[in-house]
Amino acid sequence: MADPIKPRWIAVGATESIVWTLLFDHDVGGIRRSYRRRVAAIVLLYPYYRLRYRRDTTWSIGVGRSVGTIVYRLKYGLLEDPPGA
Repeated sequence: MADPIKPRWIAVGATESIVWTLLFDHDVGGIRRSYRRRVAAIVLLYPYYRLRYRRDTTWSIGVGRSVGTIVYRLKYGLLEDPPGA
């Protein structure tokens, strides 16, 4: 059986998704243009992910990331032009 949904971790996942997508849309540090920079950003963030992800929170974080991505893309892409476009 899946672990119960935890609102706090849904918010963490949504915030994480929105921030990453915003950074990607603005091409901060060239992460959109450069595969190497994108990989470097992920490698630098790995310790954060390792500390944060636990078996009882991964489902809630995954739901939050999906919600965050959908909300961001609804706002920037459907209702407004994406930032930096």
